[in-house]
Amino acid sequence: MKRLPIRARLTLAFAAAIGAVLAGGGFLLYHHLADSLDRTLDQSLRARSADVAAIVRQGDPGLREAPPAPVADATGSFAQVLDSHGTIRDQSPGLRQQPLLTGPLLRRAQAKSLLIARAHRLGGDVRLLAIPLQPRNQKLVLVVGAPLRSRDQTLANLRSELLVGGPAALLLASLIGYLVAGAALRPVERMRTRAAAITEQHLSERLPVPSANDEIARLGATLNQMLARVERAVKRERSFVADASHELRAPLALVRTEVDLALDLPRSAEELQAALPSIGEEADRLSQLADDLLLLARLDEGEVPLRKEPLEVRDLLHDVAERFRRRADDDGRTIDVDAPRLAV
Repeated sequence: MKRLPIRARLTLAFAAAIGAVLAGGGFLLYHHLADSLDRTLDQSLRARSADVAAIVRQGDPGLREAPPAPVADATGSFAQVLDSHGTIRDQSPGLRQQPLLTGPLLRRAQAKSLLIARAHRLGGDVRLLAIPLQPRNQKLVLVVGAPLRSRDQTLANLRSELLVGGPAALLLASLIGYLVAGAALRPVERMRTRAAAITEQHLSERLPVPSANDEIARLGATLNQMLARVERAVKRERSFVADASHELRAPLALVRTEVDLALDLPRSAEELQAALPSIGEEADRLSQLADDLLLLARLDEGEVPLRKEPLEVRDLLHDVAERFRRRADDDGRTIDVDAPRLAV
């Protein structure tokens, strides 16, 4: 299975990271807003309970005479006073004749303050705060509450906006990431195009390196250094082939000359036998030359350590003169070597 292109993988990674950030941010925002709304409701309930508790302690039946605040009102709060048996002693106008707390909840509220985050009362979800009161040696429980409709609606609106805006933001961020990845990889594409156009006839060309000192620029510089090494190696190879051709041409020409002379002119067996040593010498020369060329090739590859030794120039010139002396004699010429003994 083929892997996705780098640009696609970068885009997917970027989209995954942005998606995680958006999801985490939305989660934190949602819960932060929920906590903020809950704290606001709790503060409102505590303030309401303090006001109602003051009325109850004074024995003022102000709850029933207060203006109606129906539960259906999204911002309205309500209150109810219960005795230890759960009997309604007082309550806000508009409430049903049904105690807000009964059984274990009522007994817990008689001992200490009790906050009920969500309860289904009066036909809807409400938040309740119950505190114990003892006015004139009476054991009462004050219950204040507020509907959760406004809170829940606010959170529902935020949830809808996050579900719609989150994917849209993720899509936009992914598109931007795709474009940014393409711009970042554009120098690589230019280098690839130039590399595809470089042939053995144009080894002097180099890849375009961006001006920024980043990973792509260092990659381009490294590839250009490699191309320079390849160019030098090819030049050495071509020079080696040219030198080998030049070195092989002379002994082959001598062998060819000896053979032509032996075939073209009528010669005795003694003369033909005398020509064979010269051909043998040139054959040995070719064999030695082939070994030398192989040695040079191995030296270029670094397989053989190079060891330098002094060479007598006079001896080298005498060897060359001996190779061509027979041909010179046939042409009526002489070869003399006049060189000092000099080691190089």
